[in-house]
Amino acid sequence: MPIFMDIHDTTGATVEDVAADHQKDLTLQDEFNCKFVYFWHDIPNNTGFCVFEARDKESVINLHNKSHGNTPNQIIEVELNEVEFFLGKIADIAWSKKNSPFEGYINETAHRTIMYLEIVNPLLFKLQINKNKFSDLLNRQKQLIKDSFLKFEGNVVSWENDNILTSFLSEENGINCAVDIQNKFTGLLNEDDIKFSVSVGLNFGAPVTKSGNLFGDVINLAKKLGYIAGENQIFISSSLGKAYNELKFKSGMKIGLITVLSSRHENFLIKLFDSLEKDWNKEEFNIESLVKQFGMSRAQLYRKITELTGYSPNNFIREVRLKNAVKLIETQKGNISEIAYETGFNNPSYFSKCFQRRFGLLPSEYANLIA
Repeated sequence: MPIFMDIHDTTGATVEDVAADHQKDLTLQDEFNCKFVYFWHDIPNNTGFCVFEARDKESVINLHNKSHGNTPNQIIEVELNEVEFFLGKIADIAWSKKNSPFEGYINETAHRTIMYLEIVNPLLFKLQINKNKFSDLLNRQKQLIKDSFLKFEGNVVSWENDNILTSFLSEENGINCAVDIQNKFTGLLNEDDIKFSVSVGLNFGAPVTKSGNLFGDVINLAKKLGYIAGENQIFISSSLGKAYNELKFKSGMKIGLITVLSSRHENFLIKLFDSLEKDWNKEEFNIESLVKQFGMSRAQLYRKITELTGYSPNNFIREVRLKNAVKLIETQKGNISEIAYETGFNNPSYFSKCFQRRFGLLPSEYANLIA
């Protein structure tokens, strides 16, 4: 049967109240063809998260309505292995039985710190060394990251090429892990004096979000933060700002190591990426297009985008196009001319010039390298 996760408002309820309501669910679950899996009672955030096997969402809702009347605020379909990737396996959570009246009831937060990390390897780096040596160096980088994840109990959700998504039980662990990785990579060179670097985005939030996907909104913002972070930079969301300030006070972290975004900057960033994701590959898309969409002056928009990304608006659009072009070349989606037009460049020669200026080699050279 499908797996569903829902969220309940537990404001004003005691641990005993929530446990009693959950016990009623267990008593009636067979009647609604549901089977309880996990339940998190997140006291600090006044929320509860249930995981059930059920025929459909309506079965879970009807069960809750009859047993105690606390209708879920939202319910999403999930994969059980996804839940365990993010939240941990019940058997592995040491605190799962603390104050627990029965197996599977977890009196702890279900919020998680999500890290999006990108290993930044210059394309020129790949051209300068042979494939075996590159593979060895990449494995060295990955081992450094894995060691940090292990040290701070990071649970890798996905690892696709150079992009890694990881979940942490606490805000402190996520921030400390990011700084640990950053310290390892800052100034780290191989014997050819080629710099190793990473960019990191960190966010914190609840498993059930408006997107309808498990940790969907939390992941999306973490990815956006990682995307705009420069080499060996850490960008973190406003939701982690308090935790970072407390850590900075306790450990003496350097302020320059991390950029904390305000909620206002986050909202602007989300709107900017929503616009880019829709129009980035249209040749006519430029700063004037953004001015119209945002309803602000060219000077205001220029200042906001430059402050957030380090690029002027038109250069940031070009950066997005070039990064997407790299992906298309790597997946061999068309020849160089086709990729140039597909990524919003008005002619292949200009595309090749921009690509070489950004990455140190022609797109055709990179295509031949990875062929």
